[in-house]
Amino acid sequence: MQFFLPRPHILIAMHDFHPGGTEKIAMTLAGAWIDMGFRVSIAVGSTSGESDAHVPAGATIVALDPPIERSLLSRWRLARRLADRVAPLRPDIIFLPGNYHFGLARAFRRQLPNAAIVAKISNPLIARNGVLLEAVQRFFLRRLVSGIDALAAMTPGLKNDAKALLPDMLVQSVPDPFLADSVVPLPPAQRRSTKDMLHLVCIGRLEPQKRFALAIEVVAAMQPDTKVHLTIVGEGRERPQLERAIARHGLQEHITLTGYRPDVSTILRDADLLLICSRYEGGPAVAAEALIAGVPFVATDCSHYLRDLAQIGSFGTLAADSSAAALVTAIHHQQHQPRPSIVEAAAALSANRLSHAAQGYAQLFESLQVGQRRAALLHSGGIPRATTDQASLSANRHSEDVAA
Repeated sequence: MQFFLPRPHILIAMHDFHPGGTEKIAMTLAGAWIDMGFRVSIAVGSTSGESDAHVPAGATIVALDPPIERSLLSRWRLARRLADRVAPLRPDIIFLPGNYHFGLARAFRRQLPNAAIVAKISNPLIARNGVLLEAVQRFFLRRLVSGIDALAAMTPGLKNDAKALLPDMLVQSVPDPFLADSVVPLPPAQRRSTKDMLHLVCIGRLEPQKRFALAIEVVAAMQPDTKVHLTIVGEGRERPQLERAIARHGLQEHITLTGYRPDVSTILRDADLLLICSRYEGGPAVAAEALIAGVPFVATDCSHYLRDLAQIGSFGTLAADSSAAALVTAIHHQQHQPRPSIVEAAAALSANRLSHAAQGYAQLFESLQVGQRRAALLHSGGIPRATTDQASLSANRHSEDVAA
């Protein structure tokens, strides 16, 4: 695409380099934006975390000193200090890579009123916990996003949910770049799965959202009828509880906790099924990585993205409910399905290629930059209001059509 304004300076604001999916995806996008000619800075409260290994060449890191480490209330202290720290950089675009970072927006808006703030919806915006709790969540959500100019939803389903909750906000569907353009589906002949054992794998942070304790219950429920081994890949605060649960069920020989591993593709080559037990997800990248490796999934009904993929039976199965028994039934069902087709997997995941996603964000950034430049000219008396209003409406329509 051709920009008719200078390529903007993009500031990615994060708490730290936590080894989570949103941080990794943010670094992947940063590299693509640099390759497209953007200037990219990464502002963090702390440089701790394994995702620093994914920082692309050419990106400038701006870190607080002394740092603010991640804790229960650290985001609210981080917001003001990080906004003060980056104000002299005067970025054109501020990118918040997930729901966790929405709380930074208002402080950035106060310090950088002329910057466009784009936040990615990485998980459902509210939990469905009854009418009263939903009303409370809606109230706080409106305050939380009040400094944000545009929301980028990873899936059309998340976009529709966001528009229903926030009808006055610009919400654009921009797929997450789960896959590099060079990645191709793994031919079945290259898989190393064996027939005498069912190999399950769970991948993610060991946090309550992922509900890995339920995965342990699934393996316990399959004993002794099914020869099964579960590998849980990831690290986090729930590790001690999970270790105790494994010992309590006597499953030390059937479940392995590997800790954080960068070679997820190697682990997937040995797997028969990816097991996802999450309470909620936005668009779990690990499902795409599994399908590229020829591995279908079994999951709780926790994500629009998984719901869409499960329409193709060979890709995966959603459990009828969030019980261990329902997940066991789904596993047995998926075992009798054909393996994912290389052609179907490549077609279904084409929107999640890096170039497609990076271009979608670039178009969104351009439309916001155009609108802000026109607003600045209007404020200075440079162009008539009628012309500005008409042009801004055109820019917003263009933005809404980015991912169509």
